[in-house]
Amino acid sequence: MNNKKKFKTTYLKLKFYNLGGYWGYAVMMIEDSYGKRKVRWAKCKTTASFPKTEKKNWEEVPPEEIENLKQVNKINIKSTEEFEACSSEILEFLNELE
Repeated sequence: MNNKKKFKTTYLKLKFYNLGGYWGYAVMMIEDSYGKRKVRWAKCKTTASFPKTEKKNWEEVPPEEIENLKQVNKINIKSTEEFEACSSEILEFLNELE
């Protein structure tokens, strides 16, 4: 008998930032199989069926459109503390580039 729990992600909210071409960033509110809500940040490639969005602008898109995004790289963030710990380091690196 197989007692493994099947993992499922439910997409509750989706915003997309068009980088140009088929690429962009997505920020999503998701819920895992245990009912835990998280924020997911992903670099995505859109399919031809994804709604047209304005370049370099965040736009809310129906969560069902996740089917038309390929999440190439993704990060799940569980708390403000976790985000701040990462964002401060990212900002430090970006400041070195400028």
